[in-house]
Amino acid sequence: MDSDSDFYGATPPTTKPSSPQPTNTIPGDEETITALQRRVSSFDPLAWWARNGHLTPSQSTPTKPSPSSQPSQPSSSLHNPYAGLPNAWQLHEPISDFLSRLPPSTTDWRPGLEWIFVANPHTASRYHAPGALQLFRRGGQERLKLFEKFQDMAIKALQQDDSSLSSSGRGKPPDLTVVQREVEREKKETVQDLTELAVECGILAGKWMLFPEENDVDEVWRKVVQATVAGELGIAAKVETKIDKGKPRLICIYTKDFRDKEDVARVLEGLRGLGLVKSGKQIYYKSEAWTELNIYSGNTWGIQASLYSSGQILSYLRAKRPRKP
Repeated sequence: MDSDSDFYGATPPTTKPSSPQPTNTIPGDEETITALQRRVSSFDPLAWWARNGHLTPSQSTPTKPSPSSQPSQPSSSLHNPYAGLPNAWQLHEPISDFLSRLPPSTTDWRPGLEWIFVANPHTASRYHAPGALQLFRRGGQERLKLFEKFQDMAIKALQQDDSSLSSSGRGKPPDLTVVQREVEREKKETVQDLTELAVECGILAGKWMLFPEENDVDEVWRKVVQATVAGELGIAAKVETKIDKGKPRLICIYTKDFRDKEDVARVLEGLRGLGLVKSGKQIYYKSEAWTELNIYSGNTWGIQASLYSSGQILSYLRAKRPRKP
């Protein structure tokens, strides 16, 4: 649903990577699945971090300013983690000048100008250690590869069973319902492991995503920038620059911690108050950890790309409100 992020200092590709289509059914048999479960069950994200999560001094010093996903306390002074970046709002800069300098509708994409940024100056951001991000990517990719092998070996097991049953004309076909249930359970464990690893590595940011049309992007971005600078939305926001004429633009509005459902809901309410979430239309919230692992819609693992929909968060808010007597 969205392009690769450089929120943590990564460089986004020139085009969004294509994702393989998910497999509709994962065949195999119960005995094979049991053996595969033993193979992947040894992955412990906390133990993996304990073995690999020791940053060297060079890793612990950030090389590029980027807002941290770690919670931070508001400060009386103003802050800007994007200070000095030409494609970002600066503390001394009037908002009107910033919007005139970098209008997203006409600012062409080029290397180094893939995004236009604005930070909430009322929240002090800590710098994120790039070493932790590299470790998260490595550990996350290892875990995804284990699940991918689980899927592949199950497919091969069924293919062999189908071949032997066809040649012999006898035997009991594999129970696909059992297999699919076990693979689904393994997928849930994969998601849990990746989430725990993201927490251990401090990859906590998440984002609401808007996709305004090119004719509307300047006005939508203006509202997001003004509310972000006023401290009324999240910790930062960014908008895509122009690549293809007429293409909808992605705007990301960041929160500091995807686990903080109250803050995620607060930012959604802020977007609704600005008229940026139309009634009856869903928008989606995605953790930055998933973006760093290239988990997009239609991914080969069948993992849901978004963490929340606006409908889910609004239902959460309604459930919290006291019922009228």
